[in-house]
Amino acid sequence: MSSATDLDLAGFDPFSAGVIADPYPWYRALHDGPRVFHQEQWGFWVLTRYDDVWAATRDHAHLSSADGVTYVRAPLPMMLTMDPPDHERLRRIVGREFAPRDIHRFRPQIERFVTDGLDEMKQQDTGDVVKSLAVPVPIRIMAAILGVPEADIPELRKMSDDLVQGFAIAPSGSQTIDEAIASYDFGRIGKAITDIHDYFRGLIGARRRQPADDLITKFLDPADEGTLDENELLWFCLLLLVAGIETTTNLIGNMVLAFVAHPEQWELVRERRELVGSAVNEALRFDSPIQGFFRTTLSDYAVGETEIPSGSRVLLSFGAANHDPQHYSDPAMFRADRDPADHLAFGSGIHRCLGAGLAELEGIIVLEQLLDTAQALEIDGDVVRTTNPTLRGAARVPVNTKVWNR
Repeated sequence: MSSATDLDLAGFDPFSAGVIADPYPWYRALHDGPRVFHQEQWGFWVLTRYDDVWAATRDHAHLSSADGVTYVRAPLPMMLTMDPPDHERLRRIVGREFAPRDIHRFRPQIERFVTDGLDEMKQQDTGDVVKSLAVPVPIRIMAAILGVPEADIPELRKMSDDLVQGFAIAPSGSQTIDEAIASYDFGRIGKAITDIHDYFRGLIGARRRQPADDLITKFLDPADEGTLDENELLWFCLLLLVAGIETTTNLIGNMVLAFVAHPEQWELVRERRELVGSAVNEALRFDSPIQGFFRTTLSDYAVGETEIPSGSRVLLSFGAANHDPQHYSDPAMFRADRDPADHLAFGSGIHRCLGAGLAELEGIIVLEQLLDTAQALEIDGDVVRTTNPTLRGAARVPVNTKVWNR
């Protein structure tokens, strides 16, 4: 790991393997540098200060999501890539199902899924947190919410993975812009979108014929809150499938790794169980599942003394903002009692992650049951990190379960 003082900001490339593996020294260097950074190789601008990122998430008059939130401009007709007023209409219709006061109705199901995962891990001396908890828990709860049969989960997981990986730029610091765009697997993306839509079109048809107690049935008859046409419902199902799973998967893996690296914080939370919610918020701040999203300037956009030209791509770096020393004291420290409820891990403003409350609840229940089960969290093998520049997580987190209650 390099120190911030060793780094030349001219070499900051968020798509490079080194930055993806450990972006935090670079964030420290960016905080020590200009308020706005221009990444010349790729031709976009980067905001890293907490106040600037927070303000940008709310300035829809000047910063648009309609070109998509990844580097390549890819407008898609779903809430994540819509501006007002279309966004507000859809959010008003679907948001009530994810209101914070109502999220706890999912607790019994989440608890059962977490118990299943921990029981699976206990059968082995080395259990993989990602395989047994971080992947299956969020996809099982999202499938239950949408009314997807458990037998169909592996198929949907593959579609989701294909879509996410299709949008990932292959990490290579020597790429030209054209090569980076070419590395987007648009064929894979298109097929994944088509396959997901075909699947949910079939499920929507089944619910029209035979309603059930699930989200799709509710949106087919949304009472007096407005209506979704079938295309809007298809894109909303896709958004929930991808965003509702990937973010929580990364939260769980990153949280466990944070506690492994800070065993004194594990002991603190074991002694003070009231800190569980605070610890989940701190895990989200400390190693954010979404490192940043892009916006497009609709006109010249001033940040301090820098004017970003109209039509520019701007990276709102949530990961860097959550490590801004002007906002958080000792941001490189993982402190379970910090309780940074204002973190930007889920964004902010109208585009704040719709399922943020659900993801937090899943993280809380995972941590609660881990505390009941594990005397210690110890890595037992090689940790494998994912290589997506936007979604920071782990593909494998092997832990020693021999010290667990069985």
